[in-house]
Amino acid sequence: MRSLKFGVKTGQGGYAYEELKKIWTAAEKLGYNSAWLYDHFYALHDKQDPCLEAWTTLSALATSTKKMKIGTVVTAISYRNPALLAKMASTVDVISGGRLILGVGAGWHEKEYKAYGYEFPDPRTRVRQLKETLIVIRKLWTEDKATFKGDFYSLNGAINLPKPNKNHTRRF
Repeated sequence: MRSLKFGVKTGQGGYAYEELKKIWTAAEKLGYNSAWLYDHFYALHDKQDPCLEAWTTLSALATSTKKMKIGTVVTAISYRNPALLAKMASTVDVISGGRLILGVGAGWHEKEYKAYGYEFPDPRTRVRQLKETLIVIRKLWTEDKATFKGDFYSLNGAINLPKPNKNHTRRF
């Protein structure tokens, strides 16, 4: 029988790093199974609040916790090239000792996309890009030299070392 697990999504909008660090270490001491940030460039509740970038913050918080799974709810695939995202996620997974859960999505916040100069394609295109992103990430996480040619992204003998924890790729 599976046991019920609890996670906490703090986000990072409105927090200084030291505050987030205290919240995450307290959550771990309280027995939370996971902790999550969001992948936005500004605080959704108040755009004037400070908002740390998700992946660099996640990397730092990984060194302050030891047991909790960590991740983003969820990473918008359009904000980073999928090969870069695969490398970033591999790195955070290694830093965290294999605790990363990679959550990805097609993106939704049109105003944020446009504010930061990102294209915001129609939903069908974003879902097709998501599909290719998952292929790229899987290849980089599982193959020695990854090659792929899609409609949006391509790889040509790309190497991704170190690989993430092997448990991740089995679920992919």
